[in-house]
Amino acid sequence: AGDFFGKRVAKYKNKIIVGADHNDSQGTDAGAAYIYQGESYTWVQKAKLTASDGADGDYFSHFGVSIFKGYALVGAPYDDDLGDQSGSVYAFQDSNGTWLAKSKKVASNGADNQYYGYVVSISADFAFSGAIHASVDGLASAGAVYVYDPVEDLGLNAEPQIVDLPDTITMNINDVSKLK
Repeated sequence: AGDFFGKRVAKYKNKIIVGADHNDSQGTDAGAAYIYQGESYTWVQKAKLTASDGADGDYFSHFGVSIFKGYALVGAPYDDDLGDQSGSVYAFQDSNGTWLAKSKKVASNGADNQYYGYVVSISADFAFSGAIHASVDGLASAGAVYVYDPVEDLGLNAEPQIVDLPDTITMNINDVSKLK
């Protein structure tokens, strides 16, 4: 009870990922996410995803859940690996019906109260993680988006390009060198 199941939902074709950031299976409010697949007019649970190092108050799946084909990203914005509420993102891959944890990412410049992983998105070519309170160029809580490439192996080993929002809401896509 009190898991906040359904706080966030993302869909790709006949698959959905459902967040339950107050799930207590790994500690109080450590969080979990569930993968469902549509089969014959019903939704069948395929996996329960948790952080490999889940702890009290990480809020895994708080607002960040995304699914694309056999890949899923889940944010844990209150994870504290690089400081209080610095945040992290976990990548999972479907391997013949078994969802495997592939990697955990933290911001390359992570610090207290950045909330990295607050929002996440994954597509055919890229994975994104938002850090809503990241400081950029000396501006506190300016926010940043981390862009990862490649996505297909979900190792997410490449150092991210950081896209921040300086003075306008427009982003020139040519400014991010790894975008195709």
